[in-house]
Amino acid sequence: MNFPTVTEYEDAISLGKKSFKTLDVKFEMSNPNARIWNFGAGQFAVVFKAKIDEKYYAIRCFQHATKKSLEKYSVMSEYLKKKKIPFLSKFDYYENEIIVGSNKYPVLVMDWVEGIDIHDFISENLNSKYWLLELQKSLLSLSIDLEKNGIGHGDFQKGNVIVQKKENTCSLMLIDYDGMFVKPMLGELSTELGKPDIQHPNREKTFFNEKIDRFSIWLIITCIEALKYDKTLWNRISDGGYNDESNFLFTYEDLKNNSNSKLFHKLLNSSNNSVKQYSLLLMDLCNQDIDNVYVPELLDSVLEEKNVPYDTIIEKEKIESKKTNTINTDKLNESKKDDVIKIKSNTKKGGKKFDVLDDLPLGKRTAGKEFDKVDPKILNNAEKLAHTIRLKNMFLGLFVLTSILSIFLIFSYSEKLSDYFGKERQYEESYKSVQLLKSDLDEMTLSRDNWQSDYYDMKSKKDYWSSSYYNMQSQYSNMKASRDSYKNSYEFYYSEYKRYKNAWDSHYCYDRSMCYCY
Repeated sequence: MNFPTVTEYEDAISLGKKSFKTLDVKFEMSNPNARIWNFGAGQFAVVFKAKIDEKYYAIRCFQHATKKSLEKYSVMSEYLKKKKIPFLSKFDYYENEIIVGSNKYPVLVMDWVEGIDIHDFISENLNSKYWLLELQKSLLSLSIDLEKNGIGHGDFQKGNVIVQKKENTCSLMLIDYDGMFVKPMLGELSTELGKPDIQHPNREKTFFNEKIDRFSIWLIITCIEALKYDKTLWNRISDGGYNDESNFLFTYEDLKNNSNSKLFHKLLNSSNNSVKQYSLLLMDLCNQDIDNVYVPELLDSVLEEKNVPYDTIIEKEKIESKKTNTINTDKLNESKKDDVIKIKSNTKKGGKKFDVLDDLPLGKRTAGKEFDKVDPKILNNAEKLAHTIRLKNMFLGLFVLTSILSIFLIFSYSEKLSDYFGKERQYEESYKSVQLLKSDLDEMTLSRDNWQSDYYDMKSKKDYWSSSYYNMQSQYSNMKASRDSYKNSYEFYYSEYKRYKNAWDSHYCYDRSMCYCY
């Protein structure tokens, strides 16, 4: 089945409720300046944000789907309506709802979920063992509730798990149900296998039941456990870490060839016992059959953390943070002191230090200044002259040194400065070009809207003219039929007239006076 492109959907969305069969919707733009309507486009669908009865919803329009996968949404919708599951966004499936061009297509209407995705939540709370542990506990509770209700999500990737903080705990919401399993589907094949770097390396379409998320949960809580004790793992791959901004440290190659994996090797050699245990367990699960993956749980080494009160952990983290900041500040101050000492010891003129006086009694020193000063009132004329000459020589030396340094810097960085100003000019030119392009884009967008409006006006007029044409054609057909009928009657009576006339002309009477023909 062929579906519209994102641009075609946006054109339909821009018309609002006119493009919908039954829904009364009001859409919001994700980027009003660029006139972009969609809030996200994936492999199978594009999502728009809309209001229905003053409540926000996600309108999901399909880009790729089969008849069987669309039927699956209908089955899921009916099944989930019977369940009260807090971690699933409610949705309704509407068949032939959105009108694009002259065709109608299905849509999903889902509750709009506020929060941040699980990947960003980990980044924001990377230095808090408390929130990382809370995330582990929430994932395990979610896993248990899924299986209890006969449901498997099938794809726990970055954008599909939304985290919401609620006081001292966090709750999870799942979105994107393209790979979901519900009980009525038992015995069917999976329509997709999820993101490879969070799935069991041997997962196939035939493995499709409420247990499909077990391995993904094990992998994510292993990742979180490792991050509690080594934050550098979360650095980008380009910075020496294992984060490609969408995975949970592991890649498909790590899972498939775990014996040669650098990440597994690093985790198994961790100084923390819980990280070793989780990593060893995950490696064992990778090498086993997918059916043997058991229910995820907190290991004994982590259960000890679970019983520590919230206030105690937060206070401890604050103290550790203050200690770290204090140590860093002390180091910075010591560094500054060392720099000052180095500057004083290395500042020379003619081989002598500025702050060192000769053996001659030049007077009392005044403390607290950068250079030693003397009280001129107690100096004789010779001493005053000597002091003046030393000051003159000192400032002259500073001037010469500054001049030499300035010339050196000018010659050394002239090329870089010219590059800098050249790049700055390029930036200004680029900025002007972008502004011109933006202006052109706005004009083109306005023209497009006008053309679109004209198109629909012309289309309505065309429909009216077509209707008038068919009416006139019908009248013409009726008139033609009448004409043919009259023509047939005329030809019939004309033939009768000819017959009688011929008969009369051929008639002969011997005595016309006695003929009754007259």
